[in-house]
Amino acid sequence: MAKSNLIQYLSSDLENAFRRNMAPGEQIIVSIPGAIGEALIASERRVAVVREVDPTQGVAVYSYLFTDISDVSVEPTPTGGMFVIGTPEPGEEDKHTVYFASYWKPQFEEAAAEIKKLLAAARQADEDDQIEQQPRGTQMSSSKVDNNEYKCSACGAGITADYTFCPACGAQIQDVCSVCSGMLPKGASYCPHCGSETKPATTECSMCGARANSSVMSYCPQCGTSLTSKCASCGGAIVAGWPRCRYCGREIGAEGMIGRNLRMQRQWDAEERTSTGGYARQSSDFEEEVESPAAEHNRKGSELFDEEKFDEAVEEFRRAVALDPTNSSYHCNLAIAYEELNQPEEARREYERTLELDPNDTTALLYLGYLLNESQDPERAAELWRRLTEVAPGSPEAEEAEQNLRAQNNL
Repeated sequence: MAKSNLIQYLSSDLENAFRRNMAPGEQIIVSIPGAIGEALIASERRVAVVREVDPTQGVAVYSYLFTDISDVSVEPTPTGGMFVIGTPEPGEEDKHTVYFASYWKPQFEEAAAEIKKLLAAARQADEDDQIEQQPRGTQMSSSKVDNNEYKCSACGAGITADYTFCPACGAQIQDVCSVCSGMLPKGASYCPHCGSETKPATTECSMCGARANSSVMSYCPQCGTSLTSKCASCGGAIVAGWPRCRYCGREIGAEGMIGRNLRMQRQWDAEERTSTGGYARQSSDFEEEVESPAAEHNRKGSELFDEEKFDEAVEEFRRAVALDPTNSSYHCNLAIAYEELNQPEEARREYERTLELDPNDTTALLYLGYLLNESQDPERAAELWRRLTEVAPGSPEAEEAEQNLRAQNNL
């Protein structure tokens, strides 16, 4: 299994939450999605459980340096498995456990093996450092080396070089790159993570003064004020000094849309896409004119699907889902592509997610019914087909569902 399997697509909220506290030069080497709204992310120096908490608290990151971890393991559960990080706080299980479905088991097992190697190397390096610091002829102390090398200039609390904000008083210690959300070392001319010219992100709302990182937030979570100028074509945040939008590539000339008007337009756009039915659904005329990054990947996936390039279509649909995980159409398109690749479990998962987001999606109701009927669950298949006839009477999908129900009754 190639090591690239350890890097999977995550939602931008989860990945950016981890990146905000990365040290200069630190690189992500593991990113695997677990249960809905959580993931395992690791760099060459730490491993973290990243989880969506709730709309008010956003994303929580439970990060552990390798020097603080005893071991990692993959353990089975009735629905798949769980990745467990051995930490000094055994009672806080939710903070060091990532649950995952069975189809992610190979990736989590490979991640565990890779992290175990890094743990062993970190322990050896720590021991070597302690030995080197001891005077010759003395016995090495068993006490842990203190890694609080710096002090917060605001309150004097001990901090490390990888902190963006002081955990004691909340003061900002380092700038955050507006392009990739990585930390900017003091005096740096270029971001060490993405190589862009130094452009610190806004960390406070200009209207109400609330803490709001413009590199990962579009609007202030307190008052709703737009934090950055937006591209008039796709609505993506514009980076100061760049001649083109980093999302859609269009030249920046017209004034960007800001505030509640953009939010209303995005909501209308999402509602239009969600209500569009059909096989590998295409973007509407409006979306082709004002296309978000997620919609662009969905459109490319639809084009590749029509060309019967199903492997490539799956990759594009997965990118669309990662950028906009609440769009039911993207999940349904991904499910259809998985079916073409004869991957029924993956297709079933995406159909189920489609119906969680839109219980009346006719395509998902019809084709998930087929999958369930073929997997010896005809009762649930019939339930979905009956619902389809109720929500879309007279439609081609409903007529096909009625034929399937009659065939079941004749068995």
